[in-house]
Amino acid sequence: MIIQIPKQKRDKLYIIANQRTALNRSAGTFTDAPTYADVEGILGEYAFCMYAGIDTAPIFDTTLRSSLDGTDFGDAVYNGMNIDVKTTKYANGSLLIKKYKLDNKKIDAYVLITGYFGRYEFKGFITVKEIKENLHLYEDRGDYYKIEQRFLKCLPKS
Repeated sequence: MIIQIPKQKRDKLYIIANQRTALNRSAGTFTDAPTYADVEGILGEYAFCMYAGIDTAPIFDTTLRSSLDGTDFGDAVYNGMNIDVKTTKYANGSLLIKKYKLDNKKIDAYVLITGYFGRYEFKGFITVKEIKENLHLYEDRGDYYKIEQRFLKCLPKS
C-alpha cells in the first residue's frame, strides 16, 4: 500500500525535521548523514502513523532524545509497543539497526518504511526480541545489523 503525504503536511514536517537536526547538532550529536536523511526519516515516521492509523503527535516533539541515556522511546506507539521507524529511499532496502540500539529497553520493535519525497510504503515489522533471538540470520556490518525485508513481518492487528 502506497502512503502519500500531502505537500502541505510535508512542509510542516520539513520544519520539524530541521528543528530536530539543529537541536541534535547544538547538543554535540554529529553525523555524516545529510539533512535530507532527517527529513526523510520524519516523513517515514509520519507515513507509518498514517499506515497504522495511530497518533502522529509524538512526531512533532522536538525534545532531544537518546538511546544511550535512556530517553529515546521510539517514534510511535502501536498496540502498547514503542516503535522505532527506519526509512530508506530504496524500495528493496534493508532495515539497518545500530547494535547499541538493541540494548535500549524502551524500544520494543522496529518498522521499515521505503520511499522518498512524500510517497512511502510499509515494508515490515520486527520485535527486538525476534532480532536478538535470530542474530545469526542477519548480516553483521560492524556497528550495525542489516536485516533484509524477507525477515520482516506484517504489522500485528490492534
